[in-house]
Formats: sequence, structure tokens, C-alpha cells
Amino acid sequence: IHSFGHHKLHQAHQAAALKVGAKSQRADLPDASPPGPILADGEIVALADRTVGENGFFRAGDIGQANWQEDGSVRINWRNGSTTKTAWPNHSWYRGKPRKTVHTFI
Repeated sequence: IHSFGHHKLHQAHQAAALKVGAKSQRADLPDASPPGPILADGEIVALADRTVGENGFFRAGDIGQANWQEDGSVRINWRNGSTTKTAWPNHSWYRGKPRKTVHTFI
């Protein structure tokens, strides 16, 4: 199910990609910088704001710690103490590489 907000978010990402592509084709400009911060293993960056709902709160550019879960989903812990559970990959909302969950058997 795609909401109107999700559709608008997708359009914004497409427009941003086209703008970056146009900049990088101009000979008088240096190459475009990478999209967002350089992330360590297990770090995720939010691509848009989520300020309502029950699946975590964050702003575009916020970085969270992400781990794969046994059910195949990814859990993101945000610095503000909230948590997000999501399918992965989720290119509309996040960029990064979740950390693999280590299982210890005793």
C-alpha cells in the first residue's frame, strides 16, 4: 500500500537524484559529494522525517544503530531512544548496512 506521502517522498528522491546527476555532468563543477554521511558497519541514516506513529521518531539525516533480527527484519535504535522495525532494504526511508546479529549458544 502506497500512501500519498510515500509517493511524494519517492518523487523527492527522484528529483534529488536527477539534480545531482545534472551537477556531476557540468565540467566547471567538482564531482558531487556522496549522498549523506559515510556510515560505519551497523549504522543507518534516515532519508526523511518521521515524527508521528509508533515505529520510531527521527529526522532526515539522523543516524541509528541497526541490527538484523531473526525474523529477517531490521531493528534500528535511534539516539533519541525510539526504535524502528523495518523490512530491508528500505531505500525509500534509509541508507546503510545493518549489523549481522551474532548468536551465542551455550
